[in-house]
Amino acid sequence: MLDQILSTLWTVARHVSLLLVILLLYFFILFNNPQGIDIVEEVLINKKYWAWTIFALISFGVSLWFCSFFVLQLKEISSDQRFLKHYREGVKFWIVAIPRILGIVPFVSLLFKTSLYSGSSIWFLLILFVTVFILAIIQEELVVVLEKQVINVRWFDEISPEKKTLGSLLYFRGFRAMFYGFLGYIFLLFILSVTSVETGFATTVGPFAVMIFGLSFLSLIFSLVMYFNLPGRRPFILYFAALIVVCGIVNDNTKIRTLPMKSTRLTLESDFRSWAEQLIALRGAAQKLELKDSVKSDSLAIYFPRLGRPCCVPVDLTDSAIVGIRLREDSILVHRKTVVNESFVREIPVIFVAAEGGGIRALIWTALILANLEKRFPGMYKSIYGISGVSGGGVGASFYISYLYDQLKRDRKIDANEAAFHKAVKADFLSDLLAGFLFQDNLQNILPVGIEGFNRTRQLEDAWSKSFSANTNSFTMNRGFLRLYADAKMRIPRLFINGVLAESGQKTIVSFPMLRNDSLKSISKPDVFADELDVIEAINKDIPVKTVASLCSRFPYITSGGLICGEGGGRIGKIVDGGYKENTGLETVWQLILRLRPVFKDLHKIHQKENIRFKPIVIFIKNSLETKTMDMKNTHSIVLSEALLPLGAASKASDRKTPTLSALTENVFKYYDEKGSDSLSCEFIQVELDRSTEQGYRLPLGWYFSEASFNYIDTLVANRFKKSDHTFDRLRPYFLKE
Repeated sequence: MLDQILSTLWTVARHVSLLLVILLLYFFILFNNPQGIDIVEEVLINKKYWAWTIFALISFGVSLWFCSFFVLQLKEISSDQRFLKHYREGVKFWIVAIPRILGIVPFVSLLFKTSLYSGSSIWFLLILFVTVFILAIIQEELVVVLEKQVINVRWFDEISPEKKTLGSLLYFRGFRAMFYGFLGYIFLLFILSVTSVETGFATTVGPFAVMIFGLSFLSLIFSLVMYFNLPGRRPFILYFAALIVVCGIVNDNTKIRTLPMKSTRLTLESDFRSWAEQLIALRGAAQKLELKDSVKSDSLAIYFPRLGRPCCVPVDLTDSAIVGIRLREDSILVHRKTVVNESFVREIPVIFVAAEGGGIRALIWTALILANLEKRFPGMYKSIYGISGVSGGGVGASFYISYLYDQLKRDRKIDANEAAFHKAVKADFLSDLLAGFLFQDNLQNILPVGIEGFNRTRQLEDAWSKSFSANTNSFTMNRGFLRLYADAKMRIPRLFINGVLAESGQKTIVSFPMLRNDSLKSISKPDVFADELDVIEAINKDIPVKTVASLCSRFPYITSGGLICGEGGGRIGKIVDGGYKENTGLETVWQLILRLRPVFKDLHKIHQKENIRFKPIVIFIKNSLETKTMDMKNTHSIVLSEALLPLGAASKASDRKTPTLSALTENVFKYYDEKGSDSLSCEFIQVELDRSTEQGYRLPLGWYFSEASFNYIDTLVANRFKKSDHTFDRLRPYFLKE
């Protein structure tokens, strides 16, 4: 019998090989993927997901059993009749055993998940296996009852190595009920996936359950492929692959959402000049001092409108060397002449923010840092000209800018600790994306026409806007991007959302100011934005805020590229994740500062009598690993080392871009001074997410954060803004603390 079993294993198992691929994917998510590990651990901690996860696991096991059973009964196991006759018992053994083995593997594999054996998590394991055990008993008893219910009526056919037809199986009531019940279940899952954002189905069951439901759906699809595939005679798998390729030519559903253009855009220089003139006026008004009666003969009483009380500064009013008084956070500096003809310089900060990519990790870190900066230095947003965001950093910046816009529109205080804002950025964005990815977007691959509603990236965009509107009672993320800047008095920081045009490798930028400047062609200096694609200019349409956010964070294969078309409908190309080219956002900041340098100098000349100088400040919001941590985690692959070497090299080289560009930026800004220039040097401030701990290292890159992961980042943000932290000391001279 052992010879029978060993000799027939591959002959039978090859017919369900694609189901083994699904199981390998399940193992990878369960044990070897940071995002998968995080969502599994969230299931163990968050008991609201337990019931749905148990149901999903049972349905996955049943799906594997059902699909493998029907395929092995409906297919000809081997065309060699002599082989089947000689090894009949072995073939029959595997036809019975393989479906059962596949059906229990999802449960048995959980026994190797060590985190299940700590705290309340072990109760999830116990409940799961007790439920499965009870259901198995119920199933056995149900079969007995059904067989006895009607005399001489068979509910199930006998399992045998011979090929059977679907009609012969459906003749039996039990098989018929199972078949139509399973198809109805899969159809229901598909409908729920298509409407997951509207119904809230995906976020209710949780990302792990959605993933398992999706694997159940794929089990059916792969089983159909295996059913029609005949090894050596009819390679239907190749035909199926060819169908996907052919349909892919005409069924593209990745065109981005657009809106009619209703706003006028200014060139970068014109926009900045107008913005800077307003800043000069605002800073002048904020620092205006009102003289009151002297408290002492040798003191000057200075009234702070924001503090609401007079402050006394000992000063000799007859001293002709006094040229100005400057406000600081908790003191007043009296400036005196030390050199003949030296004048007091008013430093006005112009801030540029670079937000590094990194999925939801970057989203949350960026959004919370920006909100807390505003809390620490009230009114700071008025001095931020641009925020350059890549991938998750760009999405986090979009959330913050939408929130800032709403608060200013409603004339409300910007509260960094507002529960609504926290809930908006830490919501489950993965479940709806997974539902689209595993269900309708897979079906889209074999359809001859593109259905835009089947695009998974749109479901991710809708998940962002739904979370934002549900928690802040605002639909700003659904509205046009250019609308944010319709009222110049609101002084919303300009977003520069960085993507990559896949076909050309160009960096794409979505921004309010136009990047093109024809006047630069007439001078010798090249335009630093000459190779960049201004998306709004190219398509001549406005774009919803949520879609703008996605145009820097479309990371294939998780999300799809975003197709942009010209004004006449011609295809320009597909935009993918900006991290493919440069993941820090610092490159765009460099370009902005270089392009605006002549404007800085021109404004200095115009305001020469007022002794005004602009102080560029770059804040880099970083979330990637430190070089030391990367070196500690460095491992050498011994399995398929040559095959995996190019992928590993590309991945590691990409990770190393951040420390190199960050160090380059800091050193150039810190140590380089242009001789003979009266321009002020540029400050560089890096706000780094500590990922040196085990918890920090394991922070996932996807679109879902467990409560533990969010709390880790939230605590780091709180610690970063304590008085003992000196990260923002260089900002204090420019902003009063409320």
